[in-house]
Amino acid sequence: MGASQGDARIAVLIGGTVKRHKSLVPLTVDHHHGLVQAHRLIKAAELPAAEASAAAQAFVAFAKEHLVAHFGAEEEHLLPALCAHVDPAKDEQCVRMMAEHEAFWRRLSAVEQALAKGPPPPELMIALGQSLDDHIRFEEREFFPRIESLLTKQEIERLGDLLHREEG
Repeated sequence: MGASQGDARIAVLIGGTVKRHKSLVPLTVDHHHGLVQAHRLIKAAELPAAEASAAAQAFVAFAKEHLVAHFGAEEEHLLPALCAHVDPAKDEQCVRMMAEHEAFWRRLSAVEQALAKGPPPPELMIALGQSLDDHIRFEEREFFPRIESLLTKQEIERLGDLLHREEG
């Protein structure tokens, strides 16, 4: 009994046109910015050491400034909304989402530690950028559509209110 297909949806571009309920748009917009940053980091791995280091530092700053709140909103609002419909400990997508969040922070920490000693190894930068890219694509292609299909109109609108409140 989720939100109907035509109900309060807008088109958002993420690797193609994706219909997204307006309640999830703030997270989808964040995802667009995350993809841009992930691709910059991956490309920067091929640059000379000083430029690669600067790009890695910029990515770390982006993660701390934006992704802490973004991941927090997903964990504090999306997962509890979904938990009304599934057992999060047994649900593969919930488990995957949390595992990927944890793995991202470990990789980010490794890049920060490497930066303290000099330029991070290119493979570390690529792994970090690729992990964010993969995670965002999972959420947009699988996790968000599932949220939209399982939540009632009232639940998804309440979720949107919570997300918009955090955004402002």
